[in-house]
Amino acid sequence: MSKVARLLALQLFVEQGVVFLPARTRPVSRQLPNGHLVADELAIPAEWAPVRSRVWVDDHSAVLMLEDGRELLVTVRAHHVLDDKLNSTCVLSLAGIKDPKIATWDTEKILEHLRVSGCGLSWDRHWGDDDLKDREAAALLQSEEQFLGGIPREWLEGLDGKQFSETILHWVIKRAIAVKGEFYVPAMSVDVHKSMPDGSESQEAARCPAMLLLLQDIRLERRLGNMVPDVICRARRADGRGASFDLMIEAAVTNYIDQAKTQKIKLAGIACIQIRADRFTQSGKVPVAEIEEVVWSDTSVKQWIVHPWIDEEIKKTRRRLDAQANEIRRAMEAEARKQEERERKAQEEKERQEKEQEKIQLWINGCDERSLLRAYVKVLKASWTGEAMYLVGEKAGTHQALWKEMVRRKLVHDNRAVLESTSGLLRMLLQLEEEPSHSIGTLAVGRLRAAINDYMEDPHNSIVLMFALAKRRLEMLPSDTMQFDGLCTTLREKVGGGLTQYQRNTENDRLFAMLFPSIAADIASEYGTSDYYAKMRVQKQLQVAHEKRRAARKALVRSGRQRQGEEKRALAVKSALDAVAGTLKWRDFPFGDPSPVQLYAQHNGKARLQGLSVLEFYKKAEQYRKQRDSVDNALRAMSFTTEKDVASAVSLLLHAKLCVDLSSRA
Repeated sequence: MSKVARLLALQLFVEQGVVFLPARTRPVSRQLPNGHLVADELAIPAEWAPVRSRVWVDDHSAVLMLEDGRELLVTVRAHHVLDDKLNSTCVLSLAGIKDPKIATWDTEKILEHLRVSGCGLSWDRHWGDDDLKDREAAALLQSEEQFLGGIPREWLEGLDGKQFSETILHWVIKRAIAVKGEFYVPAMSVDVHKSMPDGSESQEAARCPAMLLLLQDIRLERRLGNMVPDVICRARRADGRGASFDLMIEAAVTNYIDQAKTQKIKLAGIACIQIRADRFTQSGKVPVAEIEEVVWSDTSVKQWIVHPWIDEEIKKTRRRLDAQANEIRRAMEAEARKQEERERKAQEEKERQEKEQEKIQLWINGCDERSLLRAYVKVLKASWTGEAMYLVGEKAGTHQALWKEMVRRKLVHDNRAVLESTSGLLRMLLQLEEEPSHSIGTLAVGRLRAAINDYMEDPHNSIVLMFALAKRRLEMLPSDTMQFDGLCTTLREKVGGGLTQYQRNTENDRLFAMLFPSIAADIASEYGTSDYYAKMRVQKQLQVAHEKRRAARKALVRSGRQRQGEEKRALAVKSALDAVAGTLKWRDFPFGDPSPVQLYAQHNGKARLQGLSVLEFYKKAEQYRKQRDSVDNALRAMSFTTEKDVASAVSLLLHAKLCVDLSSRA
């Protein structure tokens, strides 16, 4: 089958009038000293060639004579391989397919596959092979020149791999600068610090932006003093701003500019920028054109050594920081003067207040308690209305002095904030004392209601407020009077019930009694005080103890009477049992014992028992009958409560025919 397949494939190809000749390619390469592989591919293009004649050589070869006189030997090959079981299998190389199955194809399938032009053709030898070999050296030379970027070959003689790469990169960098004539440079920023008069540390960055420079008079490897820069030129900004300047450009491949060389460059008074090859991401592995683009436009690979304008920017920044420091210094001096003036005025005010306090204290020390309280109320009212004289003015210390004296004389306790509150009890009492009841009564009654209900008012003030309103009850409006009377009743009930949240706070009783004589007697009473509540608790405890003793006596009497009744009933039950003793006898049931449940169903309504149910009675009676115990013992075992239960039980036994009445037989 392999032979047939080859013959058919060859016949189809040879009998074509025009044959497709695939391209002839030849890959070539050479390794440079740095390890880089320079490669190219030489090619003779594919073509369609008319066939003049054909001659068969054998079953798998034929010679075609082309119209241009060239001869083409065509061969179809097959070879044998061993499979996993070491069996020989024919493999036919046909139209790009190598597979043992080809040998099993029929003629139509082989011809169908070979109708694709040029499919499966490969050259063993081409008419142009000698020409391709002659072009090999020139092609490699061209690729090598492209990689080297025009660097003179004599520079590379005798260099090892690393030196070779560094020299090429160094040359490419310098040539890119010289050819382009334009050069992007990075921004440069220097932080400038200054200590400020207020002790803070200020910092500002002196910055020159990134920009495009235009390069002129570019010279390579020209001596400058004791230095030989890679590139030296005249540079100016592309935007036209500023003057041109000398610029030194160093291509740093392995040796970077150190501190000593930096100092030399500064002494030479020339700007300098360094191109660092170590910042190239792909140096030595990309075409020269890409390296040249990086050198020209990428600012990240460049480093300023000496910037032409940074010193001037640093000076400007320092001048701005100096101006900021002067401004802070002037502000501090102005603030110091203001502080001195404030301290002077504060001292004068302190001395004035001390004199005023001495005068006030002399008056306080010599006044009686009523005069002291009148002065206190006057100052307190002024503070409520916001009079500046008593708050921050010349009498600002009067209030405090009066309060201290009242505390010393024990007219008040140390509860100033509560007592002097604008919504407190003292202010309400003063309003009731000074204003007509019909104008303040509604408000006061509302405050009393809130206090009693413990809603936004202190319930401890309820009783004192009730005392004050009661003195002016006749002056109230009728609606206020009705509400006040109801609130008084409610409050007295709550106090009488022992609710301690209404207990009167007596700390300010002496003050209230002196300020409001109309309620002095009420204030002096015990009503609502802690002593009043204590007495109520004692009285209640005594009443509870009395009620307990009375209840105990009643329980004892009831217990005695109950015991007597139980003894009487037990005696009556015993008498009834004694009366029927010996009169009853169990009957025998030779054909089966009666069922208590059936007996209950039949005779339940014929008699009633108070101490136990009829069903339980029948169960217990049947139990004694089966044990052949006497009827008398069975009746005594029942829990009868009355003598009627005994008669009912006898009736139930007789109705059920569990017993025989011996007395009736006699």
